[in-house]
Amino acid sequence: MKLKPLSLRIRPLWLRVLTVGILSLLLSMGQMPIALAQTEVNPVERKALFGDLHVHTSYSLDGYLGQNPNGPREAYNFAKGGTEMTSAGEPHALKTPLDFTAVTDHAEFLGEVVICNTPSAPGYDSENCQLVRAALEDEDAAGEAFLRFLVGGEDLGVCGENQEICNEYAPQLWQDIQDAATEYNDPGTFTTLNAYEWTSAGNVPRGTAGGGIHRNVIFRNDTVPTVLFTAKDSPNPEKLWEWLDTNCKEEEGCEAIVIPHNANLSGGTAFAPYYYDLERPMDVDRARTQERLERLVEVIQTKGESECRPGLGNTDELCGFEKLDRRPIDHGTPLLLESAALESVTSAPICTDIGIPEGCVNKYSYIREGLKEGIKQEAILGVNPFKHGFVGATDTHSSFPSSGEEYNFKGSHGISDATPEYRLGLEPNPIGEATENILNNPGGVTGVWAEENTRESIFNALKRRETFATSGPRLQVRLFGGYEFPDDLNERDNALEIAYDLGVPMGGDLNDAPDDILNNPLAPKMFVWAMQDPKSAKLHAIQIIKGWLDESGEPQEKVYAAACSDGLEPREDGLCPPNGAAIDINTCAIQQGPLVPGEAELSAVWQDPDFDSNQHAFYYARVIENPTCRWSTYDAITVGVYPSTEVPPFIRERAWSSPIWYNPLENTGESLPIEPVENVSQEDFWDTIIQQVEEHYSTK
Repeated sequence: MKLKPLSLRIRPLWLRVLTVGILSLLLSMGQMPIALAQTEVNPVERKALFGDLHVHTSYSLDGYLGQNPNGPREAYNFAKGGTEMTSAGEPHALKTPLDFTAVTDHAEFLGEVVICNTPSAPGYDSENCQLVRAALEDEDAAGEAFLRFLVGGEDLGVCGENQEICNEYAPQLWQDIQDAATEYNDPGTFTTLNAYEWTSAGNVPRGTAGGGIHRNVIFRNDTVPTVLFTAKDSPNPEKLWEWLDTNCKEEEGCEAIVIPHNANLSGGTAFAPYYYDLERPMDVDRARTQERLERLVEVIQTKGESECRPGLGNTDELCGFEKLDRRPIDHGTPLLLESAALESVTSAPICTDIGIPEGCVNKYSYIREGLKEGIKQEAILGVNPFKHGFVGATDTHSSFPSSGEEYNFKGSHGISDATPEYRLGLEPNPIGEATENILNNPGGVTGVWAEENTRESIFNALKRRETFATSGPRLQVRLFGGYEFPDDLNERDNALEIAYDLGVPMGGDLNDAPDDILNNPLAPKMFVWAMQDPKSAKLHAIQIIKGWLDESGEPQEKVYAAACSDGLEPREDGLCPPNGAAIDINTCAIQQGPLVPGEAELSAVWQDPDFDSNQHAFYYARVIENPTCRWSTYDAITVGVYPSTEVPPFIRERAWSSPIWYNPLENTGESLPIEPVENVSQEDFWDTIIQQVEEHYSTK
């Protein structure tokens, strides 16, 4: 759905009448674009669909070495509610099936997996391939192969000098992944998306901060490249974007969205305002390319939450949620991170540069800081390279999409966490020190607001960033921004119709704040709504997180409490007072019913009390549930031990809406064109005409 530009919906009545008159005249002259006459889907009809855009199967080498018995077909069947077997031989099924899923197996080892399992392939009988095959049945072999080929980066030695052998065999597995997606795609009921993961080690020394920043590439339809671009072709994401622009062209029916994940493990490279070389500053060309292709970012998955971190430009206590590195930030003794999952009481300094000083925590590893850097670059370059909507995922390597149900978690990394004993660390897992299962979490879920459950509709929602992420529960959240929302909008039956008509949904832009009758800029209003997952806890709070540039051009942030349960009044520190919700530590049963504190639904119309129309800003909503047991506590009850003291026994599940951006604009005062604009899209036509009408009359 292409909405009329915001400027038409929010401008004074006289300007709307004038504009409609001009457009009517153009229509009568036969010069209106044909696209304007086409019937479009009503955005009010969009519904919440849930899925996972980050799923690995046995086709990924790390999944294969984890003794994962399931391929893409089993992953899709599991997502639809079917039962599949874990690496430990236990049946597993989702309590709530998904609406869509993308299998994103690693492109980097597809060729090796085929070669080591094809008797006629060169290298099949090599010692390394024999070790790989032995890993399916032998845990010792699995651990050795994992440590050598994945953690240690040792080459299997079967691809040839220039990767030509692997390049020959890899397309076989890529085609089978596509075939599985075709088989399970059921428009209107369940959607599969062709996809893969590009897995780069990044541009930081190995061991500095746990790894590089990886990307999932999600394709619109069945028109996809026959050969995949891998990190072996280049570890530079700029080269990935260049390859996509050459090999996946919209005019040829191919389109892709690139989703970075695990910013928390990027060593500060995820949102650094530089080229990949970390030397050349961000410029307009690079910023435009990244903004165009990287529309989304993964907020949470099994290897940690990447929203924000306590002490990095904030005092937000809810930023401590599901962190792998939980060291307090201080200028104390630095400590080198030797693995991604670090447990230590040693404090960490804040980085002054990439990896400097050793063991530091870099603000550019967290999304909120990335959003702030994005609006800073917008003010400098006129383009925001980090204009990301939000998604959640599992990054499962067990073929179990969106298995983020804390009470139903059976691991996400094959045999290494397939039993409660392995997950809790009561028994050493086969991969040993390569993983720290107790610090991992079950992962998250992606929500989209789409008209129907089809590839086209879901991809369009992803592209326009009308998405949200959750930490696992199927709770829903909507966020709209506008200037003319009535204060009681959240209580009206036609609230969605008004919100879409007078504002923009999450993922959109608010431009150039209009003036009130006294010529004071109107502060934007946020209409936010959330509904609980009936299988999870009630809702406690909705917060609005704002980031902006101050008078000196430096990023700032603030958390506001927008809605509290049980009639509680929001506090000045952005929190809602405790509502008295309790947890039964003996059973971890999630309490429901009318007498249980919390709400099934929360909503509010919130207006920015600190708005400055000259400052770039962003807003997003964070929805907080009542406390529930963490998966590790459920596991402890299962095996009859006390909950681990290494992690909190309880968590507060949550959801994040995609942001809305406010961008101050300057009028140029140029005159209206004599001739109407031709050969442009509907959206561009409206944008151009309305902007020119406003600019023309603002100078009169």
